Amino acid sequence: MLNKRLLLFLCILFCVVFHSRAQFNLKKQSTVSEGINYSLLLNQAEDDFEKGNLSRIPGNLEKGFVKNGFSKEEVIRARRLLTMVYLFSDNEPAAEEELILLLKADPEHPINPLTDPAEFQYLYQKFRTKPIFRVALNFGFNQSRVNVMDLFATTNTNNSDEVFTPKIGLQYGLSIEREFGFKGLEVSLGALYTGKKYALSDVIITEDIGLDTENAFSTMEQVDAAIYLDIPLYLRYNINISGSKFVPFVYLGAEANILFSASRTDGSRTGAQSITASTQDLKASEERNKQSYSLIGGVGFKYKLKTNFFKFEAKYSNGQTNLVNPENRYSNQTTVFRLAHVDNNQSIDLISVNFGYVMSIYNPKKLKKYRN
Repeated sequence: MLNKRLLLFLCILFCVVFHSRAQFNLKKQSTVSEGINYSLLLNQAEDDFEKGNLSRIPGNLEKGFVKNGFSKEEVIRARRLLTMVYLFSDNEPAAEEELILLLKADPEHPINPLTDPAEFQYLYQKFRTKPIFRVALNFGFNQSRVNVMDLFATTNTNNSDEVFTPKIGLQYGLSIEREFGFKGLEVSLGALYTGKKYALSDVIITEDIGLDTENAFSTMEQVDAAIYLDIPLYLRYNINISGSKFVPFVYLGAEANILFSASRTDGSRTGAQSITASTQDLKASEERNKQSYSLIGGVGFKYKLKTNFFKFEAKYSNGQTNLVNPENRYSNQTTVFRLAHVDNNQSIDLISVNFGYVMSIYNPKKLKKYRN
């Protein structure tokens, strides 16, 4: 089930990245249609603007929009030109409409304070140009590290020597991010489908329960695995460096952990005789608590790809609650009698690395304080 969902997630991620790269690599194309060179038409319109011949510019440029004769880069140039034409023609409502179209074509259209007309800069400041939120697709790997809160055993707890070995788990999901408070601070809410896995071995001394002293040692091994829906909520601070596409960040928060499945496999015990145990469903037997929570923190960086980002982060999750249901600790006869094992009260810390693709969602509109 995990592999099928992971494959579906990777297919969706590939399609999104492929589409974004196709848009990013779209090159300027001069289109000649019905005998009209629209690139030449745009160049002529820009010359007319410099000469102050404004009246014929809107009609000429409209031909390029109607016939889809402009490349993407030319659409941006034409919308910017029309915005300024209407500004200098004292037609601010039309200039506002053109500016919205410009921002839809180029959401983070740059302003040059030294060369752009003051009228254009003033109009630009009246509009929302930042993304309303961002959507991140995330994929990564983790290791589970078990923290024992209270030790339990089938014999004296001093006669066991448990060793937990982390194993690699996969995680993937999405998050929604929004700028919060002041520049650089964001709040993020996500959903992460997380596999957590570890192996356990234990040398059990059985002499004190009356067994033959020649066979007083028994070695037990098993692998525990679980799948959780993790719901992280955190504040992230982005360290914006002027002129750099790299944006380092740090974050702190908490996450809810909702159990999807839990199982025990590869159970065996050797000693006086070799014993194996079948796979056990720990959720169905209610040996695991269905909900828990963790504190989380992380560091990483984003690399800007025009208006979107590639993201890498290292994350630490500190489990705060007992994952074992104490009421059913001794209910699993396979574990207790065949493996001579009883679950401790324990939590899980998670160390993970995550990769992500962050898409910015824009909705340019006039700021409320400037509306009539």
